[in-house]
Amino acid sequence: MRKVNGVSSINLSIVFVAIIESCCLIEDSVHTGESTQLPIYLNKVIPYWDKQVEKLNNKKVNGSPLLLIISSAATRAVELNKSIDKFKADGKVVKLFAKHFKVEDQTKFLASHLVHIGIGTPNRVLKLLQNESLETSKLKYVVVDWTWRDQKLRSIADMPEVKDDFYHLLQNYIFPLAKCEKIKIGLF
Repeated sequence: MRKVNGVSSINLSIVFVAIIESCCLIEDSVHTGESTQLPIYLNKVIPYWDKQVEKLNNKKVNGSPLLLIISSAATRAVELNKSIDKFKADGKVVKLFAKHFKVEDQTKFLASHLVHIGIGTPNRVLKLLQNESLETSKLKYVVVDWTWRDQKLRSIADMPEVKDDFYHLLQNYIFPLAKCEKIKIGLF
């Protein structure tokens, strides 16, 4: 089995299933994955964010964010959340990771709150989708924290702790929505 950047070619084929280009958030500039670059990236790939937030506010649908940001670690998710303060404006963010948050508490929160941005790790996002507390009915954008590397220089696609959940999340939830052109996917 051939490996590319430490990931087996079989796993890569799962990640890079054919989805049409119109389902991709395309941004041509080069970035390093520094958290401070995330709001700039989001402003470029998600036009009219304020209007979309207002539209969701009028629909009052709980537990279904417009934007889902997937990161490999809770600490990185917290860092990204802090960096998007100017982007989120009036948007409400829900943290979707295990550090200090129980699944039951997040399930209750999602059932009773309108959220605009969900930011979390593959494992927790997957659990919340599986128990149907995290809705996708209003989801329009999924951004994967693709360029960030941990201390061992591993990305979200090759960290043993998260890669299986990440692939399962992509294969069973994200890609089917993209293929139906319900969401757009971006790699940050």
